[in-house]
Amino acid sequence: MIAGPQPLVQNPPIPGGNNAIVAGQNVQIHANNSLWIDVNMAKPGIPTAMFSWSLPGGETVNAGETSGRLQVHNNGTLVITNIGLGDEGDYEVTASNSDGSDSITSTVIVLSYRWNTVWSDCSATCGPPGTQSASIFCINVKSGGTVVDDSNCQHLNRPELPSPRPCVPDNSPCPEPPMIFKADPLVQQYQGFTIDAGQNVSIHQGQSLRVNARIVGGVPDPSIKWTLPDGSKLGPGETSNGVRVTPNGALLINDVRRSDDGTYTVTATNSQGTDTASTTLKVLRE
Repeated sequence: MIAGPQPLVQNPPIPGGNNAIVAGQNVQIHANNSLWIDVNMAKPGIPTAMFSWSLPGGETVNAGETSGRLQVHNNGTLVITNIGLGDEGDYEVTASNSDGSDSITSTVIVLSYRWNTVWSDCSATCGPPGTQSASIFCINVKSGGTVVDDSNCQHLNRPELPSPRPCVPDNSPCPEPPMIFKADPLVQQYQGFTIDAGQNVSIHQGQSLRVNARIVGGVPDPSIKWTLPDGSKLGPGETSNGVRVTPNGALLINDVRRSDDGTYTVTATNSQGTDTASTTLKVLRE
C-alpha cells in the first residue's frame, strides 16, 4: 500500500537543484530543473510490489525503464530531468503484486519565466537617424509573453541593459508647413504677363495674366485656395467669372476686364501650418 500524504502545492523549489516530493504531493517547479517523486510505501507488500507510472500523455513507464528525460528507478522513484512545459500534468504511480494494487497521483505545474529585452520605437520617425533604448522585463512564457513582476525571474541571471543603438527611420520626409515663394513686389505694365504670387502688376484690358503659386516644401502636401477680390474662393481646377485656377495652383485670367481689378491672395495649408501671398492687379484703360 502506498502511503499518501495530504496533497499540497509546494512552493517553487530552488532552480538548478534536484527537487524532491513524495508521490501524492503536488508541486510547482521552474522549467529546466530536475524533479524527483519518491514513492512512500506504508506496507511493502509480499511479494515485493512492482511500480509503474502513468504519464500526462498516457504513456506508461515501468520500474527500471527510461523514456527520454524521464526514468523510473527500481524502488519506484520517478526522475524527470530538464523539465519543460510539456511535462506539466498528472503523474500516477501504481504499486502492484499478485495480491492487488494501489495508486496515487501527483500534479506537476511547470513555471516558465524569463528575462526579455524590448527595444523602444525609433526616436526619429522621419529624416535623419535616431536612437532606440532597451528595457528588460520578466515575462511569463506560458501566457504568451505577458509581462509579470520581476520577482518571478529572480532565480535567473538578469542580463545587462544594452546601450542605446542607432536606428534609421523609414526615410519618409518630416512633416513641415508649406511656404509660398514670394517674389519682390513690383508694378509693371505689359500686354500679357506671367508673374509669381506676391508680385503686383498693371495690365491692359483684354490681355492675359498668369500668377504662379510656387509652393516650397510642405509635408503632407498642402491644399491651395485663391481668394478673389470679391471674397470668393477657388481651388485647383475651379473657374469663376473668367478666372481659373489650374491643377497645379496657378491663377489664370485670359481676358482681363476692369472688374478684375483688386487683390488676389493664395493660401497654402496643411496639418503643420498655413502660408499666404497676395498679388494686386491694376487693369489699365485702353
